[in-house]
Amino acid sequence: MLDDGYVARADGDSHGWGVRTPLASPPGAGAVGFQTTAATIPGIRHTELDLTQYPELASLLAVRSTPTTLAVARSGHELFRVTGVPRRKELLSVLQQHLWPGTSGASMTQSHSVDPVIDPRGPRFAAWVTAAVLVIVLVTASTLILAAQAIVFAVGAFAGLQLHPYGLIYRTFVAHRLGPPTEWEDPVPVRFAQGVGLAFTIVGTIGYATGLTALALTVTALALGAAFLNAAFGLCLGCEIYLRLPLQSRSRQAPRSAR
Repeated sequence: MLDDGYVARADGDSHGWGVRTPLASPPGAGAVGFQTTAATIPGIRHTELDLTQYPELASLLAVRSTPTTLAVARSGHELFRVTGVPRRKELLSVLQQHLWPGTSGASMTQSHSVDPVIDPRGPRFAAWVTAAVLVIVLVTASTLILAAQAIVFAVGAFAGLQLHPYGLIYRTFVAHRLGPPTEWEDPVPVRFAQGVGLAFTIVGTIGYATGLTALALTVTALALGAAFLNAAFGLCLGCEIYLRLPLQSRSRQAPRSAR
């Protein structure tokens, strides 16, 4: 008998998508990861059912173990299958290939009103610009420049990455020179990281404005270190913090009504 679990099912409105994910109970990283991923991609809806209450689905879908992820078209044709908890980046990459084949990060972000999956080179470009700005702040002790950087972080965190000033520069002047990305990234952790940067730059701005120079230098230097790690090595500390938050704080519990 299959372990007690859930079936996650998503039907694409315009693209005819379906994804079913049986996984162990209580809901684990696979369920939460898929809920978070589905929430970032327009046209995908996500519901959950108890697999043990529908054993015929296990036979019909040939599910041998849990967790198993299936993506099926509206016609019922299976597009791909993953046994085990899928890695978020891999899932996003496959979804991107089927939902928006041949699109670049720039054209994709221009065609959707909410943040879709993003070109991971964009945040790294933004991190280089941020690092340069923070170096200038440390050299000049400019309250205004640091306040401006705080506004940039606020736009990314609250208005969305499509409106992020450095992201706009990347998509307008840089992305087309690099060619299409080979992988895609979930924007949710990146937006959280922008919020972390906002907190640091607000504290730094207050420190410079009130004469607490030591405090301002410390938080600005920490922000610079984080920006450099992201730019040079692709290590987004804010994203890592987000991914380590308690799962229940990032996604609602799966419905238990079918149990």
